[in-house]
Amino acid sequence: MVRRPDGRITPLPPAPPPPPPPRPPPLPAPIPIEHRLLTGGPIRTALALASGLVAAAAMWAVLAAVILSGATHARTQFDQDRFHLRVIADFSAALPAPNLADYPSATTPGFHLLLAAVHRWLTADTTTLRLLAALLPAAMLGLLVGWLAPRRGTLAALALALPLGCCMYVVQAGAYLLPDNAGWLGVLVVLLLALQGPPDRAAHGSGRWWGGWWGMGGWGGWYTLLGLALFLLVMCRQIHLWVLAPALVGAFFAGRVGLGDTRRADASLAAARFAWLIPVDGLTGGLRRVGVVLAAAVPAVAALTVLIITWRGLTPPGFRFAQAQAGDEDATSVTGLSPSTPAFILALLGVYGVFFLAWLWPRIQRNTVRWGLVLATMLAAAAVALAVPTDHFPRPRIGGLWNLARATEPLGLVVTWFGHRTSLLIVALAALGGAWLALWTQALPRRTALILLAALAGFVAAMTCQALSWQRYFEPLLLVWLALCAGCLPAQAAEAVQWAAPAGRWPLASVRTWQVVGPVVLGVVLAALTVGSFVGS
Repeated sequence: MVRRPDGRITPLPPAPPPPPPPRPPPLPAPIPIEHRLLTGGPIRTALALASGLVAAAAMWAVLAAVILSGATHARTQFDQDRFHLRVIADFSAALPAPNLADYPSATTPGFHLLLAAVHRWLTADTTTLRLLAALLPAAMLGLLVGWLAPRRGTLAALALALPLGCCMYVVQAGAYLLPDNAGWLGVLVVLLLALQGPPDRAAHGSGRWWGGWWGMGGWGGWYTLLGLALFLLVMCRQIHLWVLAPALVGAFFAGRVGLGDTRRADASLAAARFAWLIPVDGLTGGLRRVGVVLAAAVPAVAALTVLIITWRGLTPPGFRFAQAQAGDEDATSVTGLSPSTPAFILALLGVYGVFFLAWLWPRIQRNTVRWGLVLATMLAAAAVALAVPTDHFPRPRIGGLWNLARATEPLGLVVTWFGHRTSLLIVALAALGGAWLALWTQALPRRTALILLAALAGFVAAMTCQALSWQRYFEPLLLVWLALCAGCLPAQAAEAVQWAAPAGRWPLASVRTWQVVGPVVLGVVLAALTVGSFVGS
């Protein structure tokens, strides 16, 4: 208050409002767990490494027991003796200049060249060669467990990897001289590199685009490893070139914080909805990384191109001749299209996904699932299965789940639909697989979800471009895919609202328990089928 000269008292004018506080800078997005390998200190790192080594040793011991016991599997032994062992022996005799232009195998020669060197300079004993080749699936299982352990704990890691180790198609190929597991090992390596993504180039070397290239821990080391893994993989199984798709997605969305989920403060509301599709360092950074990945893939693509030109086809001419002599269809007609493959892969995903439901349950429990998206994906998957033949049909659709579809035919579950026969069982399981696909997509971080979706889409596309829709071509990848999905869940998404069983309740009421029990049950079922395949062969 102010007293004026005439004695009146007047109030002071109001004070100006204080300036608004400075706007705090936006918080950086959290670094995804893929960029924090082996966290938790040296003890947890050592435990993860030890668990991987134990899993690898156990896998090799099982395969060694199968090999030394004399157990046989007719189909796998036929493939070994008719094709792969002959190629190994021929390459061994011709070293150091084997004839890669013509040999009786459908695959690229990397696996055979490796064992041919062992055959030539170490031992020609078939049993010893089988024991040494069994190190490949052992390494694959050990790598998967070692990657999962620091993220989910040793027990959960062993449980998540158990179905892959018990898969009959992994065990059969691992007990004989087949290149299948060499391919799956390469696929796993590339997928793990894609999930991790290249580190921030500014943190390594000079900060220029070539900075730190030769340091394997630096920015360019990731691309070097990726290029080498792609080359070795394509030289073992040419059809696995599809792994380039998840590698490109992983590189594009990598950045200083890795996810690409942050929304810029100056973005409009409409643009903010799709801001996560832009890498955090902009389109320029994403496209630069994609270009380097393509450059790293040049040796693999060039080697495969030379072989295809030399063969004048996708397989060596010697394999096509051997197939014709064996009384089978010519390989050039077998390597056609299989429109039933997408529906069959979705159906397999529907079966195996049931055993991983506990990993999705916390999100369902919190009621954060967009059920409209789940329903739409289920309807789309069912439509895909209805649009193609999905009944048991020799030769392209035999074995595994196809046999179960044939068993349901007397029950009226195989119907004629628009000129082709459709198994309603496959349709229902494909719809269930679509549900798991939608649920995993929502539960995973966006970058991780895009990488794993690109992997599944690339795999389905590649498998559709060959005429044999056989379960042994699909099952190992789906088991790896589900294990990686569980391993990449954010910590808060993997934890239930009520983590432990309530007092006085049975311990199996714990969600965490079922996250271990579910994959273990699947592993036991697959182990029983594997044992049966050897006993009944």
